[in-house]
Amino acid sequence: MNDPKAAPKYESIVLRILWMLVFALVWQVAQFLAQIGRFGSFHTEQKPWPFADWPTPRAPEGEAAHSVPPAPHPVRDEEPKL
Repeated sequence: MNDPKAAPKYESIVLRILWMLVFALVWQVAQFLAQIGRFGSFHTEQKPWPFADWPTPRAPEGEAAHSVPPAPHPVRDEEPKL
């Protein structure tokens, strides 16, 4: 009737869901602390959450993606230059 092998799998799933909830909470706290850090380091003029509206998701800041131009290919009949 009761499968002893099914119990550890169920416990594993429940434990994973609990960890996911903990990490989601930590993520939210980290975003709140990052907003405070940006304001405290004069990176932005927007005040942190208790003193302003709840923050909207923002685009990531930082270095833009690099683009590399294609290398020029010599003409097939051309001699290589040394």
